Amino acid sequence: MLNNPILKLWYKIFNKSKYQIYKHKKAQFDRIKFYNEEVYDNILNIQKNIDNKKELSFLHSGHMGDLIYSLAVIKELSKSHACKLYIEINKTTPPGYENHPSGKYFLDKRIVQLLLPLLMNQKYLKTEFIHVKMIINTMKIKNVKWNFLKKKNILYPIQNGFLM
Repeated sequence: MLNNPILKLWYKIFNKSKYQIYKHKKAQFDRIKFYNEEVYDNILNIQKNIDNKKELSFLHSGHMGDLIYSLAVIKELSKSHACKLYIEINKTTPPGYENHPSGKYFLDKRIVQLLLPLLMNQKYLKTEFIHVKMIINTMKIKNVKWNFLKKKNILYPIQNGFLM
């Protein structure tokens, strides 16, 4: 029923309420199909990788709010794993982010400087495992996961909760 274009057109023209129900069921069916075909196996692979490793590394280069929200996952995983947090700065935003607080970057040095005191006071994050890096000339490869090929890394030392 969900792949019948004639029925869809009939509902669209003559019965708006059934057309809305049809559209909702079709969208729900498509989301479940995508989850089962694309997402579920990736979740199982990630879970298997987490179970098999004693040390986990996290690279975050997105918005500051997303970084803060990801801390809950890192906190939970730090109960059974050693966790390292890498923060990539100066990753350029795509077009459409004209009024971003960090200018043309997701996270710049100033924003990370403001975030570091919060990170340094998290008991589950050991300060020696917080690394701020600027990755220059990054190439991304789409695979099961995103891999970063680094041509040049600049590590910023952290002293007393501030970038040097």
